[in-house]
Amino acid sequence: MIADLERRLRQRAGDGAHVSDYFNLFAGTSTGGLVALALTAPDPAVPGRPQVSAGELAGFYVEDGPRIFHRTLLERLRTVWGYAAPKYSLDPLAEAVHRRLGDVRLADAVREVIVASYDMTNREPFFFKRWRAREPVDPSDPAASHGWSSMWRTSTSRDDIVSHVGDPGSAGGPGGR
Repeated sequence: MIADLERRLRQRAGDGAHVSDYFNLFAGTSTGGLVALALTAPDPAVPGRPQVSAGELAGFYVEDGPRIFHRTLLERLRTVWGYAAPKYSLDPLAEAVHRRLGDVRLADAVREVIVASYDMTNREPFFFKRWRAREPVDPSDPAASHGWSSMWRTSTSRDDIVSHVGDPGSAGGPGGR
């Protein structure tokens, strides 16, 4: 659907048009969070422009999906079909995101982004926001580097993010409720 919208925009505005040229805010949770992050990931060669188009992103799902969403019978049993632990391993997703987008930071997104996650320890929602990631923070704070390497974990929970980069909701840290 997003790829079709972008295709229509390009018919009217030219081949360089991206969905991110027409929206000021991208938001999502789980796959929607991944889509929001990918569509706003900056192009290192052209600052201020998105790295991927919606059509390319759809292709990523088709190409990488079978590896990302593969589960063996043992994994299904171990996780009780996703009720006792994350349904899918994060490793294939992390590898695909890194390969496709590289090391980019939430603060560098080309548009405002909000990615919803869930803090399973405190049993409350948690929101990663570009504007908060751009606030000055203590450089020694591990939460100061909200990179896509932590943000792709939106498909699981905030606890996984905390274990990866430290507590992003700590005083002065980016993100927040």
